[in-house]
Amino acid sequence: MIFVGVHCRKTDYDARLQATGGCIVDHRFYDAALDIYRSRYDDEKNKVIFLAVSDNPAWIKVSWRSHSLQFILFLQRNLGHHADVRFGSDYSKDNVPKADLVGFDLCVLATSQHSVHAYGTFGLWGSLLAGGDVVV
Repeated sequence: MIFVGVHCRKTDYDARLQATGGCIVDHRFYDAALDIYRSRYDDEKNKVIFLAVSDNPAWIKVSWRSHSLQFILFLQRNLGHHADVRFGSDYSKDNVPKADLVGFDLCVLATSQHSVHAYGTFGLWGSLLAGGDVVV
């Protein structure tokens, strides 16, 4: 198995980027990034698993599932869960104290073999600690 940590910073960066004329990434950035890793590492000997964390976990679940054709087709077949994406919040909500959620997310990113992040130092540090390939 190949684990790819994916960080989606949403809550405060959208307003900051809009105010400065920056570009806000959406599901298309993440779709493309995940496809890069699938094509690079997913084969008969290796399975890529994406571990997604965010300061807005509801956004990644709704946005990725509602806008990606791949997610829509998968939804029709498999009750709404993409086969190779796991959301950190699905585990942490019942198993990690609220005060430790940020640390949990950083551990998920840092222990992955490869990374995806769009902006922000949290995703950057997760990628640096993980090593491997990074899609930014």
